[in-house]
Order: sequence, then C-alpha cells, then structure tokens
Amino acid sequence: MNWKNILCAIVVLTVCEGKDTEVGKADIKSALGIHNKARKDVRAPALKWSGKLAGDAQAYANLLARKGGGLVHAKTRDQGENLFMGTRIKNPATAASKAWYNEIKDYKHSKLSKTDFQGGKPIGHYTQMVWKPTKQVGLGMAVAKNGRIYVVARYSPRGNVIGKYPY
Repeated sequence: MNWKNILCAIVVLTVCEGKDTEVGKADIKSALGIHNKARKDVRAPALKWSGKLAGDAQAYANLLARKGGGLVHAKTRDQGENLFMGTRIKNPATAASKAWYNEIKDYKHSKLSKTDFQGGKPIGHYTQMVWKPTKQVGLGMAVAKNGRIYVVARYSPRGNVIGKYPY
C-alpha cells in the first residue's frame, strides 16, 4: 500500500485514482440535500451523514476505479448501496443523486417485488434514497485511469426489502 492509498483511506472525500483532486464539501452537501428533499417529499426523516458509511463507500469506489469496468454491486449484507458512473462531471455526488432521484418517474407507489429489480425500468436507486427506516448515508468517489468517475452511496439500515413499501 502506498502513501496515496493510505491518504485516501483517511481523507474520505478525496478522489483517489488518476488525480489528487479533492471533492468539494459543497458537492457532498448538495447530494445530501437532494436525498433529504426527496425524503421530505414522502415524509421520511432526514438522513444523517455517516463517516463509517462514507469510508466503506470510498473503499468500494476505489476498487471500482482500479478495475475500471462497469458497475457491480458489492455483496454487503448490512448496508444499502447506490452506484453511479460518468465522465467529465463537475459535481459527481450531486449528479449521481439527481440521477437516482429521477427514477421517481417510473416508481408506482407499491410494495417492492423481485421483478422491480430484474430488467425493468430502474427504481431501486430512488427507493433506497427514500427508504423510510434508513437513517444514515455516506458517499465515496473515485476516478479511474480511463477517466470514469465512480460514485458509491452506502445506507444504513439498508432498504429495498422485497414485499415492503419504501415509505
């Protein structure tokens, strides 16, 4: 492990691959605001920022960036997860949160079923954002050598329980 990886493990809001560009606190604040506005709209309590979840999200964003491929969910049991990938994005956490929120257009207020997550129109990012029992969130971001920006959000407790309503 080199100094750069150690620094990235300590400074959660740093883009770790490719450049040593620090992600702005304003981007994180904006992303959290988008989450909490979406939650307020459905009368779910506001999320609190979690340094532990942010550290876990950062570690997984770093892994995705090192691999440089597509988006593959981690095998987490106790955390929910949203993933986002893009290029040349000024505020990646904000862009990711907006993209996840935009899935609202396809969500028909109903209990979640397996078919909601099997090739239909995506709604799972949105429903995780607004999952009423979820209390905390943390985000991590990393840039791959190919320029792809990976954003990972981790949530606790996890959401998207089959057979349940998000709110």
